[in-house]
Order: sequence, then structure tokens, then C-alpha cells
Amino acid sequence: MAEPYIVERSAAAERQTLVTWLSVKGRDMLDPCRRQYAVGIYTGYDVAPGGVKALVARENDTALRLPYHAREIEALGHRNALVLGTVVDHDHLVRSHGLAGNLRETTLQRNRFVIYWNDNANFDQNCFHYMGIRTYLLNYWRKGPWHKASCIILVLAVAVIGTMYGIAQWYIHSERSKPEQLGVSFIPDYAEGLGLDPQETMDALTGIGVKQFRLVSYWSDMERTKGQYDFSQLDWQFKKAEAAHAQVMLTVGLRQPRWPECHMPDWAKQEPKNQWQPQLEAFMTAVVQRYKDSPSLEQYQLENEFFLKGFGTCTDFDRARLISEYDLVKRLDPSHPIVVGRSNNALGFPTGQPQPDEFSISVYKRVWDAALTHRYLEYPFPAWYYGFLAGVQKIFLHKDMMISELQAEAWPPNGQPITETSLAEQNKSFNAERFKDRVAYGKATGMREIDLWGAEYWYYRLVKLHDPSLWNVAKQEFGSD
Repeated sequence: MAEPYIVERSAAAERQTLVTWLSVKGRDMLDPCRRQYAVGIYTGYDVAPGGVKALVARENDTALRLPYHAREIEALGHRNALVLGTVVDHDHLVRSHGLAGNLRETTLQRNRFVIYWNDNANFDQNCFHYMGIRTYLLNYWRKGPWHKASCIILVLAVAVIGTMYGIAQWYIHSERSKPEQLGVSFIPDYAEGLGLDPQETMDALTGIGVKQFRLVSYWSDMERTKGQYDFSQLDWQFKKAEAAHAQVMLTVGLRQPRWPECHMPDWAKQEPKNQWQPQLEAFMTAVVQRYKDSPSLEQYQLENEFFLKGFGTCTDFDRARLISEYDLVKRLDPSHPIVVGRSNNALGFPTGQPQPDEFSISVYKRVWDAALTHRYLEYPFPAWYYGFLAGVQKIFLHKDMMISELQAEAWPPNGQPITETSLAEQNKSFNAERFKDRVAYGKATGMREIDLWGAEYWYYRLVKLHDPSLWNVAKQEFGSD
């Protein structure tokens, strides 16, 4: 007969260590498997039928032999819980689930278990499966009130995260039948700031297959002199979109994408709110009236992250103004939906007024943390978390959500301009590989309408830095390559 496997209990009973080591012929065989509170022996399919000869359970050096009959072993040999599925608490052998013999109701305290097998048995060290989680948690629970509290917190956390994940998966699966719409934000001022020709840049974007644009209507650009509107810049953008059969989401209001966020003319900055707000709404009226009949206009975005106070130079966050602007645009053009962007991209729930036709959210993954760590920071939220935000909003508000800004450009350190940042430094926060991952991340949220942020930057890298890597990824994503 071969030498036995021996599974021993620790002598330190106060630690309630059930199984600490396994040895064969005196040699330690399970270095990586040492566990406190390890419980039971599990053999699975690793024991040949008829291989186990006997189990000897010792108590105070008194052997209690529990023989197996070949017929019983043959019957058990094709079960997953083959020989010992034994569960042990801190001082008793409570029950044996797999034994066909007379150990089923045994509750004697044991010091060791010795398994003998025939020479033809096929044992493997992986056949010993330790199942001590339940015992560990029960013992931990009994230690005191703080231990109970931590257990309750753990259970609640698992329940909450599980519920969030379930809502996210429901939303992702419910949206799958809708077509994906991948677009870009396009801002001529930013293209000019990168040394590009804005019209050439937009032509290049339509040339690689971009069919969805988020355009802006900066008040500061189009009413430089009070009462005098200049729509020439926005006119050519709409003409190019119409020629390319592209769709447009037109941003209206005071707060719109890109720094300084609130684009107020210099003359209006000198006036009190009761004077500049009517002027703003008059300008918005002119914008809506001019472009509402364009075949490319798909929807409006009202303001942009209106209540976000930590970014930009905005000073007015009055909800009444936002409601007034919403009612104005709805009254002027009831046929096109209005999108309102969430002001917090990770937390909160948009319960206040106005309740738009659709919400939008901005998703940034890698930024420069100037306040605390002074290094690049990768936000830890998995893609399904944004699916959860969209899902819970759809459940309670019956409103859909899109990604209006999915970060697809570099974020230089300490607010440094892109044009003054080396290519190597830019690549630390955004490169071609991250571009691919970012698009995949956006799609994994389940939201089907996504506008990428930084299209002008891709063209800047191509034309000014002679680096086609981002442009090539864009061509692949928009189907022109």
C-alpha cells in the first residue's frame, strides 16, 4: 500500500485554523495552497474508481476505520463530489456529503484524516479543494459589533454593485437593436488655434466619413457688436454638412464647449443680468430661426454642463434661466428634440427642470491631475458604470442618453497649450492605441450615439506634426479605410 496523504489541524486552536498543510512521505506538497480556515477534501475526477481503499479518522490516536466497498467507490467514481466533500467547523467534523458509508452523521472532533489508496489510484494535489469561506465569515461575525458592522457593509456593497451591474447589462442589451452613430464635435476657433484652416479641416473630416457633427454658436463670435449678428462662420459649416448629408446637433446658449465655456461678448460682460439675459435670448432666437429648416439639423444641445462650477469662467448657474431658454427653443422649434448635458459626469441624478427630450454626458478617461498628484490620472470607472447611469435614468425618467464628449485628444500637463507640448508628452495621455481603446470603451457603455472630442487635434497631428497615427485610427472608425 502506498504512503498516505495526511491532512492535519493546527495546534493553535484559538486561531481556529482547520487545515494548514498537506504532506506525502513527510514532504510539503501544497506550498501555494496553505490556508487558514481551510475546510474539507474534494477529489473530483482525480481518483480512479476503486482506487480509494479506506479512510482512517483518528481521535486521540484511536483509529476508526471506515471501509469502502469497491461497488460503492465505482458508483461514486463518476460524481463531481467523489469521496470526501467534508465540511468542518472550528472544532467538529459536521457532515460528510460524499461518503456512502457510516460517517454521514458523525460529529466527533478530529485531529487528523488519513486517506489510503491502492497503488493504481490517480491522485493529484489539485484534488484537495478547500472550502472555508462560509466558516471564516461565521467566525468573523461572532467576534464583536464592529465585525458584524463590517459584514453588513460588505453584504450591502455587494448587493448595491450587483444591482448597478444588472441595470447596466439590462440597458446595454436593450439598446443593441439601435444603430450606432459615431460623430465629432467641431469648433472652428479651436482649429484656428492649432494653426489649421477650419474649412479645410471640416472637409477632411467629411472626407473620412464623418456624418455627425456637434456644432457651436458662440455668442461672443456672432454678436461682437451689440445687435449686429454675423452668421457667416456657422453658415459655411451647415452648407458643408448638408453637402455631405451629415447630421448636426447645434449647441445654443451661453455655455458651450471649449474654454472659457461661457462665451459672452465683451460688451455684455459690462451689463447686469437683467440686461444681458434678454440680449442672449434674442441672439438664441435669431440662431434657431436661421437654422431650424436646415435638412442637416437633427437636434439642439441647450447650454453645456450648465451647473458645472469647477471648470470654466462661468458665474451664472440660475436654473430659472436654463428653464427660460429651454421654453424659448421649444416654442421656436417644437419639431427638433433638445438635449441637455449632465453637469456631473459620474454622480448625481437629473431630477430638476427642465426635463429635455434626451440627456447627454461627457466621458473623460485620462487627464492631468494638477491639484493633488501632479501626474496623469486614469479615471477608474468601468464602461458598464456609464451604462448603469443611462439605464437608471431610462427606468425612472424614461429619457435616453448619449455621449456628447468622449475624450479623444491629449490632455497636457498644467493647462499647457497643445501647440507648446511635445509629441512624446502628448502621447502619454493620448495615442493611437488609446484612441482605439477609447472608442471601444464608449461603445461598451451601451449608448448608441457618441460624439468624439478632439477631431481638430487629429488633423493637427497629421498636418502640423506629420504624425498620421490618430488620423489612421479615425479613418478606420468612420469606415473610410
